[in-house]
Amino acid sequence: MLELHIGRLRFCFGFSFFLLLAVVCRWQAGSMLLLSFLAILLHEIGHFLAMLLTKTAVKSINFTASGVHIVRSAVQFVPPLRLVVVYLAGPAVNLLLALLFLGRSREGMAGYFGAVNLLLGLLHLLPAGSLDGACALREALSFLLPGSWVKPVAGLISLAVLLGLVPVMGGLAGKISPTAMLLWVYLLVATFREY
Repeated sequence: MLELHIGRLRFCFGFSFFLLLAVVCRWQAGSMLLLSFLAILLHEIGHFLAMLLTKTAVKSINFTASGVHIVRSAVQFVPPLRLVVVYLAGPAVNLLLALLFLGRSREGMAGYFGAVNLLLGLLHLLPAGSLDGACALREALSFLLPGSWVKPVAGLISLAVLLGLVPVMGGLAGKISPTAMLLWVYLLVATFREY
């Protein structure tokens, strides 16, 4: 892992990030993949800006093949409602970009960028696994419920939402696509691992 320090902020670049970058540069549909990566990067910038606005300490920014992840400092106590803002900032950026780009055009690169942002924003709002929606739900519940109730209640809500997605996925297209089903299984497994 390559580390770069700028002030107190640590940037970590995993080998998998450089491998993905090489594949993107070599792949024929590289511009679409680069737009997808840009959507992920803007999502994380939304989290980062929210962390700055809420005065939440950032430990590191990690670049891997699965995306860019911002790790907050465990030393600092952050009130739950501030963390809800931080967790929802990334999806909010994606949904705003989706409105902007899909409002302009539903075709070409602008349409593709808008669609990627819409999917990324909606996906991260799901209360599943360690997605932003699940983290925001746990923080909101920790504000409302006794500590021992948070994980079980969050787990039940997550399972209910995931089970509710099955008929929705089938109803939208008339049948469930294999890709959507694999994503659903992944989210279900991630949810069980988290709770």
